[in-house]
Amino acid sequence: PLFVHHSQHSPPKKTPGPAGGSEAENRLHTEPKRETGSTRSHLSVQNTLRNALCRDCDQRITSASGTVMSLVPASGTGRFWARSAKIIRFVRQGCTNRPFFHIVVMERRKDQYQPPIEQVGTYDPIPNEHNEQLVSFNYERIRHWIGSGAHISQPVAELLGIAGLLPIHPRTYMTAWRNRQLAEKMAQIEAVKNAESPEGPSSS
Repeated sequence: PLFVHHSQHSPPKKTPGPAGGSEAENRLHTEPKRETGSTRSHLSVQNTLRNALCRDCDQRITSASGTVMSLVPASGTGRFWARSAKIIRFVRQGCTNRPFFHIVVMERRKDQYQPPIEQVGTYDPIPNEHNEQLVSFNYERIRHWIGSGAHISQPVAELLGIAGLLPIHPRTYMTAWRNRQLAEKMAQIEAVKNAESPEGPSSS
């Protein structure tokens, strides 16, 4: 079973009322206990945890009762609905001011932090000491999923275009054009500054 029900969550047992007691006392012992606001809230949390459980894989979470459940590997579960739409996309990892990305294949309807089908690469956008942005691809698996009809998100398509697996994405050309425009503008500003500045220190 996905959830282990403990004894404290079992419904209360009915106890017979005292012999010869009043009608109110007998009803107190025979009628089920009504749900209070806190009880309804606790049941709502339990239902939410059950609904949050991944139906397509064995990923589990910690329930309200403290039951520790297993997690899936970061490389993916390998399980999916056969007719569902797939997408190759980024999943942000890391921490504040130091992100890196996993390139994963997952079902398009799922949130990015749900378990992926398969991880097919990584991307580190922060330049290292050699001013390099490191990226890795599993080209064989990417070709397999593209051949199987998987969609590709725009950032991944741009990266695959720069890597040479796909044609250059149009947005890459737009970014390069903007960078050239900015470089030309900065060069003109620098030339104006050099023209206005004195050629050298004045002689006394």
